[in-house]
Amino acid sequence: LERELTRYCVPFVIRAGFSLIKNTAGQIFKEIQDCYNSDFSYDSVRAFVLDEYIPWSEKYKEERQNLIRAGSELRCLCGFTEKEKDGKNFHFDSWEEALSAGGNKTSSEKAFYLGIKKDIKAICRAGSFKAIEQAWMDFRNKYLNLDEFSELADAIIGRCITELKKLIEIEEKYC
Repeated sequence: LERELTRYCVPFVIRAGFSLIKNTAGQIFKEIQDCYNSDFSYDSVRAFVLDEYIPWSEKYKEERQNLIRAGSELRCLCGFTEKEKDGKNFHFDSWEEALSAGGNKTSSEKAFYLGIKKDIKAICRAGSFKAIEQAWMDFRNKYLNLDEFSELADAIIGRCITELKKLIEIEEKYC
């Protein structure tokens, strides 16, 4: 294939290796995107919050488990958006509504969910690569135990951040 492309002067790039998000360490970025894209559906939040390859901070262990348990009991399948009579869109967040109805019994789970939701939205709605990096660092410092990353996971996350920094340089230079 390479010979034929070269022979006909067709520009090409041969990639080797594996996608950074197909590895367990890089999967965190895909799970963050899945939560955001699905409006924090039960399946995406459960996959993200219970992913044991992500070295979550020990202080959130109980909240993570309780959030998923409460989501299952309260039937927090997915949110939806509908138009109101005045033409404005109204978004119903099943997690927020169900956890609010639980009162003090679910207050710590609600606080954890709202924090995760806010931080994921900050990453996914960032207007620049620099803002993505800042939102990721805030998320990482708040929820992850950096000492628990394996060497391979640390190298993969580091590679992702290196690529992000290259994009920041390009953005600063040309935008």
